[in-house]
Amino acid sequence: LTQCIRLGSNLRPDGKTQVSVELDEKGNVIGIETKAYTSPVNAKVEDIRVEVGQTVKKGDILLTYDASELGDNLEKVKIQAQSERAAGNEGFEQAAEAASKTKKAKKSAKSIKSDIDKLKKEIEKLSDDLETYNEKMTEYATNVEKDQAEVESAKAAQKAAQAASTETDENGAPVASSTQALTQANNDLAAANSKLEADKAKLQEYKDLYKSTNKKLTKKNEELQELQADLAEQEGIVSANKDVKVSESTKAQLAANNELSEMNINDAQESYDDAEAGITAEASGIVASIDVYKGAFATESQTLLTIIDGDKIGVEFSISKDDLGSITNGQKARVVVSGHEYEGTVDFVSRVATLDTAMASGSNATSGGTIKGRILLDNPDENIYIGVSA
Repeated sequence: LTQCIRLGSNLRPDGKTQVSVELDEKGNVIGIETKAYTSPVNAKVEDIRVEVGQTVKKGDILLTYDASELGDNLEKVKIQAQSERAAGNEGFEQAAEAASKTKKAKKSAKSIKSDIDKLKKEIEKLSDDLETYNEKMTEYATNVEKDQAEVESAKAAQKAAQAASTETDENGAPVASSTQALTQANNDLAAANSKLEADKAKLQEYKDLYKSTNKKLTKKNEELQELQADLAEQEGIVSANKDVKVSESTKAQLAANNELSEMNINDAQESYDDAEAGITAEASGIVASIDVYKGAFATESQTLLTIIDGDKIGVEFSISKDDLGSITNGQKARVVVSGHEYEGTVDFVSRVATLDTAMASGSNATSGGTIKGRILLDNPDENIYIGVSA
């Protein structure tokens, strides 16, 4: 077979295309579909594993990156996020601690107030008792003074009665009335002394009660001062911490910062993972171009290389307007490439002609137009070479 394009619409018994039209035209083998591989990251190219024209299979590693800088950046982003999260949490922790202190102080203050009220009642009762004891002390001190006067008076009466008791009657016998008067005087003195001692005992009793009660009162007043100091301290804690809160706007800002930090970590992690994975072939094909070199710094979205889809190989040809009626879209075709015959289908016929212009006698002359067409090969193999004539 010579290099030519044969068109037909029927199949032979052997399954091959029945040629109904043979065009003595040549074409070029082309890649119909190409895939441009772009860099997913900003990183240094460590190695390029392919060359232009090389056949690759799906999953083959095409290019690798030096991921060390991205790894360092990932760690930095994580540390920064941890620092920002800690700073945000500090505000919440302070607010929580302040709320806890306030709650505890309020509870303690309530208990102290109850103790103060109870203690004040005790102090009031002790003060009333002191007042009563003081009145009793005054009363019995007065009684003792009176009793002492009565004792002195009884002593004088006793003395007079003793003097009178030495008198005798005309017969030398003691006067009966004098004896009776001495006995009465002795009884009166004994009664006066008894009352004096009783009132002295009462006076001492109330003095002792006053002293012990006053001691209790002093102690209770000291306890009251301590409780009031404790109450002031707890109320001070409540006052100092009641306004320590995290506002809703601050909460929203902290939540947004945490979300942003998480996004930064995810982005950094994704970039690092992409760099570690490198660039792999998504489908089998032929390397058409390499647009970066080893050691270069690739930027995100930069085209690194282009691969022709190995299943979408075709032959591009041109025909004259005279042969235009012999070709249509969907028409079966056979082509010969480097001595190998391939079947295919016409998948494109241009609706725009290309004019051929020749120079003649110093003027432009149009010789006619050609039409571009393309055949998609059914089963391209390793004998196909892009760019060769068909």
